[in-house]
Amino acid sequence: MPKPLISILIITFLSLISEVSYAETDAGQKPQKPSISVIAYKVEIDKLPQSLEVLASLQSKQSVDLRSQLSERITAIHFEDGQTVQKGQLLVELNNRQTLAELQKAKAVEQEALRQYRRANQLKGRGNITQSVIDERYSTWQVAIAERNLIEADLNERSILAPFSGHLGFKQVTVGTLLTPTTTIVTLDSTDQMYLDMAAPAAYVGQVALNQEVEVRHAAFPQKVFKGHVIAIAPRLNESSALLQVRALLENPLGELKGNMQVNAKLLLPTKLLISIPTTALLMLGERNFVYRLQESDKGVKVERIEVQVGRRYTDRIEVLSGLKAGDSVVSQGIMRLMSGKNVSVKAYQNHAPLADLIRAKARNANGN
Repeated sequence: MPKPLISILIITFLSLISEVSYAETDAGQKPQKPSISVIAYKVEIDKLPQSLEVLASLQSKQSVDLRSQLSERITAIHFEDGQTVQKGQLLVELNNRQTLAELQKAKAVEQEALRQYRRANQLKGRGNITQSVIDERYSTWQVAIAERNLIEADLNERSILAPFSGHLGFKQVTVGTLLTPTTTIVTLDSTDQMYLDMAAPAAYVGQVALNQEVEVRHAAFPQKVFKGHVIAIAPRLNESSALLQVRALLENPLGELKGNMQVNAKLLLPTKLLISIPTTALLMLGERNFVYRLQESDKGVKVERIEVQVGRRYTDRIEVLSGLKAGDSVVSQGIMRLMSGKNVSVKAYQNHAPLADLIRAKARNANGN
């Protein structure tokens, strides 16, 4: 067959195919590309619990270094290292021999002064006993009482008692040690309750309040949470750090927490009403943030890229300050394949199911299980 005739047949065949194709697209309309399947999130007003996590330190609610107000030698020690003691329990005795002798003498003087006063009072109005003599002997008696009280106070200082119930540390002295007012005998701590001291950034000043709950964890007790509440807030910020000092009280009935421990503390703040979205819904381009918002129409669902202003980040969510409102729907999974105006099909909403569960459900459906 001649070559010109073959060329004419090929051109005619291609023209026929083209006409059929245009006829199948309804008067020249281009065929629609298949929509992208995405997971969406419907924006709601969230009630998110707020908390502040800081490193804090512990100290016993009652703690003291026991010392003597006198300079004297120890004659007896009545406790063991680490012992639990009760309030008023005798711990240490100091040399008191001279004081006991002085007390005996003072009591004798007091007794004599009282006898002289009573005798003068009985002879009142008789003989040479005048009111001035009676008053003088009464005064002598009162001075003798005061002297005896002073010596008894000095004697009491020579017996060192536990000022409150608690746990002793290790003794720092022995029998025969010459104590001075600066010598520490032993430490005493009451650990049933502990003070928790922490510092909050100035931005939280308006959110921290008395009686707020506090949770404490320590590596020594990984499965345990110690609970307490705020009992005091400093009236001013720390001058050097500009932080707010906060004190809480923790219950520690088993004595597990110790003074000077460093612990992780979580201060539970008031619940906050806000709009937040999953972090997977956020597209960051430089310093700007965008989301793909769903738009429904008679031709299906399309996406529109809009800019949003974001706030605080949470574990898997981020606060939206502007750009979205309750009721909007955004793409939360699959944003990297999207462009503004693109058609999408929503295979699931993330709001009431974790994203991982949705993905597992999709895999099960694909496998026919």
